[in-house]
Amino acid sequence: MDEQLMDHFDAELCNHWSSNNWLIGALFIVAASLSLSAKIVGQVVVLKGYPSEITLVSFYCLFGSIQSALVTFS
Repeated sequence: MDEQLMDHFDAELCNHWSSNNWLIGALFIVAASLSLSAKIVGQVVVLKGYPSEITLVSFYCLFGSIQSALVTFS
């Protein structure tokens, strides 16, 4: 292809993706913030009923490892 045509194509592609990515990124940030808040509230509720912190942290790590393995091997 002609060099000028490639430069135009790359610029158009970048403009298209950059105009849509900010909205998707903002939605991901909102979702991450809300889920982190819910996790912290959930931890407080669980710790009131089950005060053994080391066991609770071990379960969080175990389930996080299982989720990571599932994502990795799927």
